[in-house]
Amino acid sequence: PHSSHWGSRGLVFARATAAPGARMPSFTEVKQVLRREVAPGAPSVYRHLAAVLHQLLREAAIPAAVPSSSFEAVSSEIRAAFIPLKGGDLQADTSWRPSQAARPVQLAWAGEQVSLITGSTRAGAKQKVAAVGRGVEVDTSYLDLSKQARLWEWAGVSLGSEETFLLQLSLQELARAHGLRALRFWGRIIARGSDYYIAECLTEDNPATSAASRRAWEGMEGSNKYTFFVSQRPSAPDSWTQLPLVTPEQIVAARRIRRFLSGDLESLVPCYPPFPGTPTEPTGGDVAKGKEMNLLRAVVALITSETKLALAGSLEESSFQAEDGTDFQVTEPVEEPPNLDSEALSEPDNWVHTEPLFNAVGRYQLPPEPDTDEADIDALEDQALDAEPPQFLRCVSEDVRSAPGEDQGNQSQWVQRKAVDGTVVWKSTQWPGAVAAAKPGFSVSNIYVGFGVCSTFEAYQPPIPEAVQEEYAVAVDNDNEEVQTSLTEEQDVVVEPPVDDDVDEGQ
Repeated sequence: PHSSHWGSRGLVFARATAAPGARMPSFTEVKQVLRREVAPGAPSVYRHLAAVLHQLLREAAIPAAVPSSSFEAVSSEIRAAFIPLKGGDLQADTSWRPSQAARPVQLAWAGEQVSLITGSTRAGAKQKVAAVGRGVEVDTSYLDLSKQARLWEWAGVSLGSEETFLLQLSLQELARAHGLRALRFWGRIIARGSDYYIAECLTEDNPATSAASRRAWEGMEGSNKYTFFVSQRPSAPDSWTQLPLVTPEQIVAARRIRRFLSGDLESLVPCYPPFPGTPTEPTGGDVAKGKEMNLLRAVVALITSETKLALAGSLEESSFQAEDGTDFQVTEPVEEPPNLDSEALSEPDNWVHTEPLFNAVGRYQLPPEPDTDEADIDALEDQALDAEPPQFLRCVSEDVRSAPGEDQGNQSQWVQRKAVDGTVVWKSTQWPGAVAAAKPGFSVSNIYVGFGVCSTFEAYQPPIPEAVQEEYAVAVDNDNEEVQTSLTEEQDVVVEPPVDDDVDEGQ
């Protein structure tokens, strides 16, 4: 019945397309035409239709109910998976199949995706939460990257629908594994090897609880307000690594160099002066050599302080009291953020920075007061003189860059773009790849996708080495109060060798 069905369809089509007065071809003639090969070695239409119908009749439970969409899918599959041989028989093309060496890798990758999609690792994630001592259920429904991805696309930033979906599932597992309540996708830094996918969350435990520890690094009131996780395979739930704390010395050193990251967190940073590492103790232990993870953490802190934006009125200044009783000024979100329309979002006065700029000594806040029994009291006093108090909620309209040349003048650090659906995008020219997007009725979404190198008007030049030390100078003769301007060689003291009395008597 199926052959007659398709045959009647073919006859109806032939009758409709035949010229007036032309003879209607018979079924045998049509069959001969369909058996012809279009190209040498290519299967004929008749053989292809026979293979498709055979596959449909073999797989379908009710052959009469086979939809047309299944016919098209099977036809495409057979066309891609079969090649004709000289004998005229069809044989499967196995060239697309993975090799024996690549098969375990692909199976492992597929297993990771299954664990993310099915949520089979949630039981293990809850055990990890209890292991770290939090033991709380984390609501990860706010991690909806699909909505934010639509805003990013208007700025020309896209990770792809498949990668965005897998990244969202991986972030949810990360939040459940560590009990993180406020987690967001910070962005991606392109490296020479594997790229770095970075996630940001608020720091739960203050790493600087005393003035002594704040001399080594800042706590929740400063540059370590956020904790960052990095992964080079975000599809794997256990691939996230927490970055170390950032120190003021690392911030200062990161400003002096411009370097493309290698993609290896454990690699050393070849630069001069040597890039500092993290102290072994908060009170100032030995500083190891800086690794790429330290440089990555410092670069992320610099980009966050200069490009993370929020709407004016969504943040307010408040006081933060450390464990030792020291008060600091910080910013916190308000309960009812403003809801601006598209025209208001296009005004730079309605956008502010969420974090202050780093001062000259690599800190948000002023350095702590030195103790009287400290040996490096002079160095701490010099830092206090160079440091400036933090400036919170800086307006975007104040961000300008001094371009070279008298005719250039100052240029804004931001470029604004408005989409047709009302989305307003602000792109940084200081850090190419930093984007802040907002839409009426949606919260602000910040993301960075770039090389982790700031833009500059001037070509990079290595830092000038320190001044050469002075040559050896002759000391002043205090008795005569005269300075000897030239060196004279001291006369050698000649000593006669001792004479043996026994030898003299023998002679």
